[in-house]
Amino acid sequence: MQKQLQSQHKRAVVADFISPDNGLRGKMERLGLKPKNHMRQNSEELKALQAKMREEKEISSMPPKELYKLSQFRNVPSKINNKENDINDENENKITNNFLSKGNSQKRRDELAMQKKIERIELEKRLEAERIANEKPNSPRKPSIPRSTEVAKLLPRSNSDFISKNRAQALTLVPPKAEPIVEVKKHEEYGRIPKYLEDRKQQWEDEQEEIKRRAPDPNCPPGMKLMHENERIETLSVLKQNREDLLLQLGKLPFVIETPSQIRRKN
Repeated sequence: MQKQLQSQHKRAVVADFISPDNGLRGKMERLGLKPKNHMRQNSEELKALQAKMREEKEISSMPPKELYKLSQFRNVPSKINNKENDINDENENKITNNFLSKGNSQKRRDELAMQKKIERIELEKRLEAERIANEKPNSPRKPSIPRSTEVAKLLPRSNSDFISKNRAQALTLVPPKAEPIVEVKKHEEYGRIPKYLEDRKQQWEDEQEEIKRRAPDPNCPPGMKLMHENERIETLSVLKQNREDLLLQLGKLPFVIETPSQIRRKN
């Protein structure tokens, strides 16, 4: 087998191109191996299966072998079989009577589901009614309306002249006396602002003035600051003196500047 595999690897590419193998079976035939005939094997297995089924069918079609009985009991019917047949018939009738036709089970499930749904809705309504009743304020009950047969007992009529009594009472009325005004004793600093408030107010004003003084001038360009007058005059005098010195040094330079030292001095 190993030699055959080595010869297969040594096969040239030109030989494969001239006489190509017919798939895996061609390679096996070239190596001297006999490929398996699956079609014939399947056919043989089918034939064997058909023969087995034919034999089983013939055996099942044969009448059952009669049980051995004595000659004197061969024509006597069995009472046990009759009782068993009667019991089986009764059971079949019961099963047939209780058997549900097609679609009844689904209908029964739908009825049960609908019944449960109705019960759930009723329970939710009852719980909602209880919740609303509990949320209502517990106010006292109003008195009942009197019946038509009930008559209130009135006081006896009086013959008094209330107008004359009111007129006489109005003539004798005396206006109420005004209560005396009690003068409140005032201390020496009554109505004056305390000194600590005046000091606090002055402190706040000083702080605001200091903040304004230190704040940058909005009219001043960025990068500059406002100088005092004395400082400004002193700075201008220094700049003027430096300008005069530079002009003096520049006037002392020759007309033709050629050496490096003269160029550096001019720059």
